[in-house]
Amino acid sequence: MRVVHINKLLDGGAAWCAIRISNALQRKGLESSMIVMDNKTGNIIDSNITIAEKDLIYRTSHNFLLRMIMKIIKILVRPNFEYYKYKRIEAEKYANMFFTSPLTEYKSLVKHPLVKNADIIHLHWVSDFVDFPSFFKDIDKPVVWTIHDENPGLGGFHYSIQKKNASKEYLNLDKKYEEIKRKAINGRNRPYLVAISETMRTFFKNNKILGECPVTLIHNGVDGESFVKKDRILSRKKLLLPLDKKIFLFSSYNIDDPRKGLSLLLDALSYFHDDSFLLVCLGKCDDIPSTGVNIRCEGLITGNEMLSMYYSAADFFILSSFQEAFAQTPLESMSCGTPVIAFPCSGVPELINEQNGIICDDFTVEALIKGIKEALGKTYNGDDIRKYVLSHFSYDIIAQQYIQLYNKVLTDKKTKK
Repeated sequence: MRVVHINKLLDGGAAWCAIRISNALQRKGLESSMIVMDNKTGNIIDSNITIAEKDLIYRTSHNFLLRMIMKIIKILVRPNFEYYKYKRIEAEKYANMFFTSPLTEYKSLVKHPLVKNADIIHLHWVSDFVDFPSFFKDIDKPVVWTIHDENPGLGGFHYSIQKKNASKEYLNLDKKYEEIKRKAINGRNRPYLVAISETMRTFFKNNKILGECPVTLIHNGVDGESFVKKDRILSRKKLLLPLDKKIFLFSSYNIDDPRKGLSLLLDALSYFHDDSFLLVCLGKCDDIPSTGVNIRCEGLITGNEMLSMYYSAADFFILSSFQEAFAQTPLESMSCGTPVIAFPCSGVPELINEQNGIICDDFTVEALIKGIKEALGKTYNGDDIRKYVLSHFSYDIIAQQYIQLYNKVLTDKKTKK
């Protein structure tokens, strides 16, 4: 069986998830490759990962006259795309929100050799990459789609909560994008959706864009060979972290992302007035927050060896997010034997139990304070935490679940012929 995974970038949670699934499928004997739009990391790309090319008319030229000619051709050939691109630029003048389009410069993606030769097309985070109308119209292979946020069921927004503070320009464009997606996805080749949490599955079923698509629940996994439990003292020494502090670990790609709840975490830790507490933050950080809490911002850490040391060095990992599809970081923390204190966001109830952490009652500072108190009053066994998470969420287990889905999808396709 040949599977090709499609993801916009080679960096970020969805990309790492896709790469790990692909690698796990390869270990089980499948031919699994990946196509990405861009490689902003600068890392050496695996031989199984390919960068896609834009449609010919959208490729950059240094010739001024040729650029002018191509501009006219773009308007003639793809007037709708150029119109919506202009409307998006207009919306950005009022506010620069995280907002993506189902119309892209990659209509030729469906003709890529890896796509043409695949038995299964597996989509991941494809916003601003896959051109929805042409892709779902022209693709003649079964499509499995692991959805990592709410965007496929919305227009251009990635979470419904974004609409509360959006301008009318964004809201109007979002409605147009919703209709484009609805028509594209509900054509002759509906994708098989993968929900990574029960909350996401409920979202799909009640969604006007995705509601008619078949849905399977498959959680995110964790690579137990990459995220390994290490000696806490040795890890702290190597990371130059104090040996006598109670260390709480917080991680986000951007630590100032409001959805990640760092401000609430700082308020909760401030309540204790305990100088023995140290908050270690992993992620992009322009300014260290001004707070009475002992805090260290270590920057964005991407190497699994280093991440394992940070997880192992911590007493607790804290997930103070308001919204997640199924957070990867708690899995990684538990694979390193470190318990988790988490807000009750999507996926958390399916992951955390009395033996591996605390689920807070709600999304308030008071609930987080209570959760921290409960965790401090308990004793956790790191080996048992790791054993549990690997027995339920290892990528070998997750890959087998995907293989079962692939076989079902292929059988369904044969039946329809």
